[in-house]
Amino acid sequence: FGIIKGKQLYVLMDKTGKIVLNTKSKSCTDVSGGLIIVRKGRKLKLINTSGKALLSGNYLKIIEYFEYGLLKVQNSKRQWAVYNKEGECVLPFGQYQIYAEFSEGLCYVEGKQKGYIDTFGKLKFRVDFQKAGNFNCGLAKAMVKGKWGFIDTLGKFVIPPVYAEVQDFENNLAKVKDNQFCWFQVDQSGRKLNK
Repeated sequence: FGIIKGKQLYVLMDKTGKIVLNTKSKSCTDVSGGLIIVRKGRKLKLINTSGKALLSGNYLKIIEYFEYGLLKVQNSKRQWAVYNKEGECVLPFGQYQIYAEFSEGLCYVEGKQKGYIDTFGKLKFRVDFQKAGNFNCGLAKAMVKGKWGFIDTLGKFVIPPVYAEVQDFENNLAKVKDNQFCWFQVDQSGRKLNK
């Protein structure tokens, strides 16, 4: 399947070039996981390749996490919900006010509780941090009392919160800034590698 722009609207064509669906939209995404996000004015709708709406309603934002089979959608009240790609609700609108991005199967959320949810919408662990980030290389940055450190997937600090600034881990290394404003790299155990 492929999305092609017709004279004014996008259509879905099969491998032979036959039009199998008119999206009736001037803007849409390519097919991903058998689904298409179409824009109608300022609202978004999620449809499958036969044109059937996967989720009832129109949304301001739809973010796909197909590696987890999930969709994060925002309604007109700017509330978020999480659905699976079958259209079943994993987390209802308004349960959390803040959703970060899903990474390594976890997503930081804030509402009545702060913590990380798994891909089933279950709160895996609670946290009491000022700020927290996404998981990379098994660790996520987290701030306590104005200082940054890194937690593991159980919510425990493996690198204590002693840094003025930190960047996410990449290739098992992270850049951190100490209180003297010097940047250097640390490994996943917190060992300093260079200044």
